[in-house]
Amino acid sequence: MVLSHSAFAIYGISLSIPESWTVEINPKGNRQKCDVAFHTPDGTKFYVSWGILEEAQKRFKTLDEHVDYSLNQVKKGRDVDSVKVEQRSEGKINGHRSVFTKVSVMIRSGFFGRTLIKRTFLSTHFYCPDLSRFYVVYMLSGTSQVDEESMSNIYEEVLNSLRCHQP
Repeated sequence: MVLSHSAFAIYGISLSIPESWTVEINPKGNRQKCDVAFHTPDGTKFYVSWGILEEAQKRFKTLDEHVDYSLNQVKKGRDVDSVKVEQRSEGKINGHRSVFTKVSVMIRSGFFGRTLIKRTFLSTHFYCPDLSRFYVVYMLSGTSQVDEESMSNIYEEVLNSLRCHQP
């Protein structure tokens, strides 16, 4: 399926998103720290979050440590039964080293949490010294019925369009 895309830009970051997505910007966000949520028609959510790089580097010795911290936060999530890292790999975003993870999360649901629902969580972390920012880009499936291959393809398309600064 070929989706029509629209350009989206805020505070120096730009990406191309499907036209069917809606955008929600954290009203407390600013140039230094912000969260932007993109909602798909099927309930899947795509997020771009950033903050001050110096603060991240004080808290985490390496980008990998930052990724590990984020994964542990997912494990501590409400109603999370189990978390399995399906894939972890390195790449480049706008010339910066990035770490990608694909995680399967089993969520307890229903009466007394007896039902388990699988959700897919894709994330990419990277640091941009050019703008002194760290970025966390992630996508969370809305339901267990989401086609993981389509979700991964859309994630990759949007992520590859992301520019944290102009060259």
